[in-house]
Amino acid sequence: ARMKAALEALGFDSNKLEVLLGQLVNLIISGEQDRMGKRKKMITLEDLVNDVGVDATRYWMIMRSIDTTLDFDVDLAKSNTDENPVFYVQYAHARACSILRNAVATRLNQDTQEILPPYFTHEQLEEIISADKFNIDINALWDEKDEKSLNATKTLLLKLEAFQDTVQTAARCRTPYIIARYVQELAGDFHHFYTFSRVLNVEESIMKARLALVAATKQVIFNGLNLLGVSAPEKM
Repeated sequence: ARMKAALEALGFDSNKLEVLLGQLVNLIISGEQDRMGKRKKMITLEDLVNDVGVDATRYWMIMRSIDTTLDFDVDLAKSNTDENPVFYVQYAHARACSILRNAVATRLNQDTQEILPPYFTHEQLEEIISADKFNIDINALWDEKDEKSLNATKTLLLKLEAFQDTVQTAARCRTPYIIARYVQELAGDFHHFYTFSRVLNVEESIMKARLALVAATKQVIFNGLNLLGVSAPEKM
């Protein structure tokens, strides 16, 4: 009632207020379980943020349905490993940024130590990844003879295509955790793509197509993390 009165005082429609109650959060600290609200050892949200950071707290708190109890592993949330979901997703964004930076950076011939020009100028890269100038040969994305690269590329493309529906479903059903799950799966698909598909130092048409895909992945990860209130670092 007080919240509704406050909304009305601010000029908003109080009928639009929705209150969603979540289950308990168990903190796993040094392998031992504790509850945030256990009075004999109260751990506040502020304490948690100060310990693991804003990004990790927000991501971990929202990556499960509010209908299930959340086990928040504090040590894992602070770690820089693939097992930490927020680090895993942020690293995928940073990797995509690194690839795009390398596309316009001078190169070094390891055999002769000769300085080589970049693959593309900044203007050329902008034309490659710009949505309003997009003119890429999609077929150059994959080699039909390389089954692993082909499958990894197609999987990544399909995952990118699902982003809009994922966001709409999350908003309609009040389930933001599916965005966290989506960006984590997208990060995995991108890492898999990068393992089997060389982006730079291949034929120009292939480089252009794959750079466009990398840029699209970077943007979607950024958008997903931004919706969750989590930063998307360009370097890690």
